Amino acid sequence: MARPEESGWLQHSSTAAYATDVEGRIVSFNAAALALWGKEPDRERDRWTGGVSLRVSDAGELPAEASPMAVACREARSIAAIDLEIGRPDGTWRRVLANVDPIRATDGRSTGVVVVLIDVSNHGHLREMQTWLAAIVESSEDAIVSKDLNGVITSWNAGAEKIFGYSAAEAIGRPITILIPEDRRDEEPRILERIRRSERVAHYETIRRRKDGALIHISLSVSPVRDGMGRIVGASKIARDITEWKRAMREVELARDRAFAASRARDDFLAALSHELRTPLNPVLLLASNAAGDDSLPEQVRADFAAICRQIELEAKLIDDLLDLTRVMRGQLTLQRRPLDLNRLVSEAIAPLRADVDAKRLALTCELAPNTKCVNGDDSRLRQALWSILRNAIQYTPAGGHISVTVSDLPGDRVAIDVADSGVGMDGRELMRVFDAFARSEHPTEGERHRFGGLGFSLAVARQLVQLHGGTLRAASEGPGKGTIFTIELPLCDWREVRTLSTEKSINDSGESRGRVLLVEDHAATRAVLAGLLARRKFEVTTAGSLEEARQMVSQQTFDLLLSDIGLPDGKGHELMRELRETVKGIAITGYGAEKDIAQSRAAGFAVHLTKPVAATALDQALATVLGEEAATAPA
Repeated sequence: MARPEESGWLQHSSTAAYATDVEGRIVSFNAAALALWGKEPDRERDRWTGGVSLRVSDAGELPAEASPMAVACREARSIAAIDLEIGRPDGTWRRVLANVDPIRATDGRSTGVVVVLIDVSNHGHLREMQTWLAAIVESSEDAIVSKDLNGVITSWNAGAEKIFGYSAAEAIGRPITILIPEDRRDEEPRILERIRRSERVAHYETIRRRKDGALIHISLSVSPVRDGMGRIVGASKIARDITEWKRAMREVELARDRAFAASRARDDFLAALSHELRTPLNPVLLLASNAAGDDSLPEQVRADFAAICRQIELEAKLIDDLLDLTRVMRGQLTLQRRPLDLNRLVSEAIAPLRADVDAKRLALTCELAPNTKCVNGDDSRLRQALWSILRNAIQYTPAGGHISVTVSDLPGDRVAIDVADSGVGMDGRELMRVFDAFARSEHPTEGERHRFGGLGFSLAVARQLVQLHGGTLRAASEGPGKGTIFTIELPLCDWREVRTLSTEKSINDSGESRGRVLLVEDHAATRAVLAGLLARRKFEVTTAGSLEEARQMVSQQTFDLLLSDIGLPDGKGHELMRELRETVKGIAITGYGAEKDIAQSRAAGFAVHLTKPVAATALDQALATVLGEEAATAPA
């Protein structure tokens, strides 16, 4: 046998260590091992353990052949940090942590083991730590439970008693299935099988049954439990009651679903309302806009029709904003830009408000720029923004006050429109929120509020519209009672660089037919007006009031162009467009004008989507676009 002084690889270590051969004979050991054993081992008789008794905690002695040293050699695996007690010849027991590693031959077979024993008998902090950990387990709000590989409960903390209702005395020794509902019994074999494979089950959400029969939602984590030999002998699980959390999540989901349903119902209602509000305006705008561009009519008559057109277009834009405020506030509007004479736009925005100005005996002055100021913008949208600012000035200016509108140049090819009033003014707090949606001043009387109305978002919408044009809108006031100045700044463009062919150029003047058109529209007045306008524009027009009629017409003749409403009595215009898209070009004319409606039209095959009410100029532009004809508009 190798003496301690002969074991150079061990002799300088203060930790007990020794080595055995494949049969467990001690082949070397150090002085620390000799001191721990309390005797010198016998080479032939004291196998594996050095001749001392061995036990696992207080569970009784282990035969040498069942010791961790023998198991590690037979199974060619390491066993780490095993808590053991060794019995010395003097009758005392010492507590050690054993680490056993096999000695392997080149072919992988075990030829022995190396054992390191750490004496922890005098390390009171280890027992304190165990006591502390036990206290943590017992005081945990979560259920901490252990079970053997047969699913029998072996430990049960206070958290488990609180969550499941069983006391430790009632639970320990009984199968874990007392907690599992009948319809979930198949979970336990699957969990135990994973534990046997040394797998961990983490954050598994399931349902368990309390002692009183109530079902609760829990989040479950299960880990393997190993014995002193490193073998899996059971499982520990931590269960957290998530019933209230699940209930709260269900309430959140229900609230979300209700909100989505309400949003869908609102969107459907507003879309239908938009359609119903727009449809009656459509024939009026078509006729008025066509008359406004008819050179055979007297100038004043054409001007009157133009005024009608402007008001209808403005009303349509207000419907847009009212029915889709979210789209406006997100800046998701589609602008129809063209060169605009800003002086003319300002004058036309003021004109419809003269009656309100006169009713309050206000003095309104307008100072336009000395020369033409051209901006590239959407006529109706910019007019709407300016109109909102003017209405605000009229609303908050007392009777007898004055309002001034000034158009002036700014450096950097920009132009400013100042709207100044002698009204109630604003303090700093009001100026900070003047462009917030639904923000309204409390200055005007109830009568004034009723007269001028408003939902409190017109200025917010106006700012969005100006910003979409690359401009800014700001407000300034010297304080309450000192009036307010709103300033719009916009970038200029040079209209001399824009081609100014009139829309009439797009109309074939040769007398030849421009094509065969199938017009599908269920609103009789709109159908009649559109048919007349198309005929005057050299088209051969066939009309239908439903999908069924349209399909009958298609079966009898061919067409070059489809103009169709979307909402028809017996279906959607999209259906017809999809059927004809390979041979016919299409224009959708509808009261549905949200972004999703436009996207659906394009997906169906319509080349252009026109939202009612439609001006004759917009119709001409759409026709020219679809037919590949050249059309442009001069500045308004």
